[in-house]
Amino acid sequence: MNLVPELITMIINSIATIQNFEYMEFVNDFIITYREILEDKIGLVAQAVVSRTQKELLKPSDGNHSLLVQKCMNILKQITQNKPLMLKYAAQFEEIYKPIFEFMVDPTKIAVEDDILIILKNFIKKTSKVSDIIFTVFPCMQNVFVKNKNTFGDTLMDTLNYYMIYGKEKIMQEPNCVRMLIQIAD
Repeated sequence: MNLVPELITMIINSIATIQNFEYMEFVNDFIITYREILEDKIGLVAQAVVSRTQKELLKPSDGNHSLLVQKCMNILKQITQNKPLMLKYAAQFEEIYKPIFEFMVDPTKIAVEDDILIILKNFIKKTSKVSDIIFTVFPCMQNVFVKNKNTFGDTLMDTLNYYMIYGKEKIMQEPNCVRMLIQIAD
């Protein structure tokens, strides 16, 4: 008797309610270990984690909240680091991750902007392109730069580099994007 489908359903449903951040570590390890079994269900797991992360980021912060959000972000990063999954499901994942990307409009309200930058970089790196959804986040890079007191961190610099390598045509077609790059480089 194969109980894996039932277990996957239980995991997806429990992501929304379990408060223990260590449970999110279990989910992350489960994804790593059972990627092949989960493949067609990974979008559902990602959707549950995005919903939970969004809910947590909108709540007032406390110590446990921050750890829980960080563990959720680790799951989302883990999913985007898997090249076979990204090649097959990137478009679906981009739609699922949109609510997380929207937090980049004002990164001063979150503490996980570097994690989101890593996710964006993973999308670009694993698919070798800058999709329309990923490109909509590009103008927000200036907001991260300002939050970082007008300095480039490694994560911001890496992500901008991938945008410029794989999205140069899109950037060059948008004068505001070119201006933004000039402003932050100045």
